[in-house]
Amino acid sequence: MRRVRRAAITGAVLSFAGCGETVHSLGTLPDEGTLAASCFQHNTEESRAGCGGTDPGAPDGGSSASQSGSGGGAGAANGGEAGAANGGGASTGGATDAGEEPPCPPRRSAIDRRGLNLLLLVDASPSVVLQPVWTSLTAAISRYVSDAANAGIGLGVTYYGTSCSANEYATPTVPIADLPGNAAAINQSYPLPIGGKPVVAAIQGASTYVQAIEKAHPERTASVVLVTDGVLDPVCGSTPKTAAAEAARALAASPSVATYVVALGAGPTLVDPVDIVDLAPLDDIAKAGGTGTAERVEVNLSTNDELTGALESVTARARPCSFRVPPAFEEARVSIEWRDPLGNVSEWPHVASAAACGTAAGVYGSQSTGFLDLCPTSCSLLRTSPNGTATALEACAPR
Repeated sequence: MRRVRRAAITGAVLSFAGCGETVHSLGTLPDEGTLAASCFQHNTEESRAGCGGTDPGAPDGGSSASQSGSGGGAGAANGGEAGAANGGGASTGGATDAGEEPPCPPRRSAIDRRGLNLLLLVDASPSVVLQPVWTSLTAAISRYVSDAANAGIGLGVTYYGTSCSANEYATPTVPIADLPGNAAAINQSYPLPIGGKPVVAAIQGASTYVQAIEKAHPERTASVVLVTDGVLDPVCGSTPKTAAAEAARALAASPSVATYVVALGAGPTLVDPVDIVDLAPLDDIAKAGGTGTAERVEVNLSTNDELTGALESVTARARPCSFRVPPAFEEARVSIEWRDPLGNVSEWPHVASAAACGTAAGVYGSQSTGFLDLCPTSCSLLRTSPNGTATALEACAPR
């Protein structure tokens, strides 16, 4: 800006080249801002040149981009500096309003669903093994363990009937290991006929083993799958009531072990030739074990499809609706972005607890450290489209 001496001049008339008719006389010169504003009333290159080419909206010594536009003094055209004093924003790449920090994008990381271990607890008493149902059952298990869709699931098997001691069943016939690698051992494990139905001892021993597995491998949940045609146990004294109580005890333990039940129903068996066996007690065991009702199967001599389907249904229900929190992410600030197989994307926000889920999709901190559990609505979406992908989003930490 052209400097003007601030002297009181009496009786003089002052005129500035290029400023049109702007005249100040007989007194003290006005301040520079008033002069500049008066000069810029003349919208010509000549008058602007005469006023020093300086925008009156800029503070003393400031500058603006040429023809910066409305809204107050603008910042430098590409410099990213804040706008001038009267409210102009930055042009390109600048900061937001004075005092504001730029928005913080969430951290992103692909995440894996929590894994699954299952122990098949199979009734090997004569009512099952000596009948055609056994051929169908073993065929169903063989198909299940060789199905590529079950690769990565941990599976083991225990047969019960030879002992009334729970300790006998705490060591499985085939220990849990990943499929398909464990398939051969399971296919070779089918036993000869044995006697008895000590289901209470079997559930107790099986749950003890499964608890140890989950403690050793917390990245997976572990459950028992009881496969039987009934509870009748004249040798060891198991009853429907004591069997359900044992399933409830396993569910309440830490870590908790759920018990699923595959109920072998009507079929050509010695004990149930005309479908007279009541399978309701098996529903009671499933309910006490935290899994609702038993998967009922009517044995079909010509195919094992129903039995295979029952095992697949149990697997789908048993797979946890839970994802591992990425390392260095703070669990309380993590939500999940879900992309289904069709490419549809939705975000499941973090909520305080299971009680806060309501009917909306969401995630909350798992009782197992390092995991996020899904609210029921999110879990239903996951089970509908299990082959989708999940991404963890960690929101910015509060300042």
